[in-house]
Amino acid sequence: MYLLFFASGAAGLIYEVVWSRLLKDMFGVTAHAVAAVLATYLAGLALGAWWLGRAADRRRDPLRIYGLLELGVAVSALLTSWIAPLLQPLHGWAASRLAPDSAMLAVVRLLLASVLVLPPTLLMGATLPAMTRAFVKRLEGLGRELSLLYAINTAGAVAGNLLAGFILIRAVGVHRTLWIAAAVNLAVGAIALRLRREPAAPPAEPAPDRVRWVLGAVALSGIASLALEVIWTRVLVLIVGTSTYAFVTMLAAFLVGIALGSFLVRVLDARIVDARRAFGWVQVGIAAATLVGIPLLGEVVTYGQIWLQSLEARWAALAAARFGIAFAIMLVPTTLIGMTFPLAGRIGVRGLATLGRELGEVYGANTLGNIAGALLGGFVLIPIFGLQRSIALLAILNLAAAAWALLPQRSLRRAVPLAAAFLGCAALLVAWKPRPFRSVEENEADAVLYYREGLENTVKVIQRAADARQRVMLVDGARIGQSSAGIDNKQQVLTCPFCCGLPRRRAGCSPSASAPAS
Repeated sequence: MYLLFFASGAAGLIYEVVWSRLLKDMFGVTAHAVAAVLATYLAGLALGAWWLGRAADRRRDPLRIYGLLELGVAVSALLTSWIAPLLQPLHGWAASRLAPDSAMLAVVRLLLASVLVLPPTLLMGATLPAMTRAFVKRLEGLGRELSLLYAINTAGAVAGNLLAGFILIRAVGVHRTLWIAAAVNLAVGAIALRLRREPAAPPAEPAPDRVRWVLGAVALSGIASLALEVIWTRVLVLIVGTSTYAFVTMLAAFLVGIALGSFLVRVLDARIVDARRAFGWVQVGIAAATLVGIPLLGEVVTYGQIWLQSLEARWAALAAARFGIAFAIMLVPTTLIGMTFPLAGRIGVRGLATLGRELGEVYGANTLGNIAGALLGGFVLIPIFGLQRSIALLAILNLAAAAWALLPQRSLRRAVPLAAAFLGCAALLVAWKPRPFRSVEENEADAVLYYREGLENTVKVIQRAADARQRVMLVDGARIGQSSAGIDNKQQVLTCPFCCGLPRRRAGCSPSASAPAS
């Protein structure tokens, strides 16, 4: 049965990759397609867990519910292959009447993505509560079973991400890849319906003291984790060089860390006497790991570029090096992030009678936090604070989740270090001016004339220390223009605004060209 949940996780990530490709073809903009799929995918999981998860509490055979959910995922996912072409004229009509960067067009695209993605993801979201309800016979065993199921499902997601990104779409195309994933769900659902498990005993009444605080804490942790995922992707672009490789590498490394953390909770389950305290200290660990990693990012960016350039002729070694760099950046914090949900599930579920509903609420709160984190990281934090300061800010959210768990304890000793950590992070965020990431194209003595970490790219303009007449523009660490002799016309045009210190004819600009006088 564990293999069924592994296969289900793999199919789920294959769908996400396929839907991103389908919507890219429809929208013509990769960033909008990925954002729309991510938002609707996570929203569907959250709503499905919250709304449909309680269905497992109403039946004594939750495995049957799980099988039906998997069949529903397969059918509704198959329909997306036929629905997508029907939505194309609607998008074309809206795109011809609305500005490309208008908020209304973004809303239209989000609604079209919802029509495509929400029905299957609503059913996906309920599979974890249903499967957990099928395995857990006593409340004491919730931690072990939930952490193992979550780890197995996440490991399946890693496999699905790699299969779709590197093998299936290239080998059989987008639509056939979707059909393969649907066939997997059909097989999983059929097998689950045929399996005969011992009917669950009538569950006992839940304990009266529902722990509602955990929903807010796990939501804060979810915000921080997805925002970090967005930021780490941007950092990897500076090393790997393309957003496609960076995203696939980041997602695989991120999910591996989640799976390891979930499995670690299973290993340590018998030793975790107070899940609330463990949850709090895990959040402290996430904050510490991300903060300690900030000074290392600059070195990883610089020397990672050098390492990858030396491996360009060997594809296998290059791919392994990319994953090695991603693991070096993310393994410790993502392993701790992977421990968060199983611990929150132990805290939030107070009885077998309401296991599906309460676990669905915890999962939904975490996933809604993920949605907010994806939007916050990409559209707010990076443009305003930059990559390194954004990581410092997100550590405060993890510390807030830790405080939510630890401060109500009997001893107030923990309030002092937590308060100090809060103040330290705030002071770091306000006063710290991080050094811009340095690429292999520049020397330490080169002056930085302009540096900005924007929504899509990191732009940097430097002045060579060896020759003050030379100014170079870098985008994501790659040189795209310079103000020295011998460059081609395209680079002359790109670097013109930064050539104002040179005579125009020597800089390659036409006499009529205008440049800012900055």
